[in-house]
Amino acid sequence: MLGAYAAALECAPLSAETRRTYRSRVRMFLAWPADHAAGGIIAEIAQTAGLDDPTTAHVLRHTLATTLVRGRTDMVLVAEIFGHARLETTRRYSLPSDKDKEDALKLITVDR
Repeated sequence: MLGAYAAALECAPLSAETRRTYRSRVRMFLAWPADHAAGGIIAEIAQTAGLDDPTTAHVLRHTLATTLVRGRTDMVLVAEIFGHARLETTRRYSLPSDKDKEDALKLITVDR
């Protein structure tokens, strides 16, 4: 599974420093023993960091998927990494922001 994440990171347009950071975080994320154990670890890290928003394994998974998709990683590859049989499932993890929608509309050529 780490190989699939590593492949996605290599495809995403990230700086070398960002790649190193993500590789480290992905290894740590995948090394956690189970979701329930990870939940306690994640909550402790979030509290230590002074985060007010709820931080769970699901939030981290959503954030990783969104980061990969917004980094222009192919949606099919992201779906495969996350074990999704349908692209619609992956799409839920990567909903576009209003800015994403505006940027997409700017790509439309309009004849005047």
